Amino acid sequence: MKVKLELFSVYRGVIGDKEIEIEIKSNARIKDVIQLLINKCPSLKKFIKYAIFSINREYADENSRIRKGDTIAIFAPIGGG
Repeated sequence: MKVKLELFSVYRGVIGDKEIEIEIKSNARIKDVIQLLINKCPSLKKFIKYAIFSINREYADENSRIRKGDTIAIFAPIGGG
């Protein structure tokens, strides 16, 4: 099934695009998307452990299930001081 991936911050820079469409298996989880991205772009591995994910604008963890047509966003934590 196809899903849209929105990339922000360092993830956009490493992948080289702000939005991509990926093909994943049915009943995939965020952790499956993580593995797919690392396989596609191994340099993401050092950044992905800090990533925050959302599915359709709702925070998601790596065990969250993805459905056909979902939009997944990957962004870096925001800090300040």
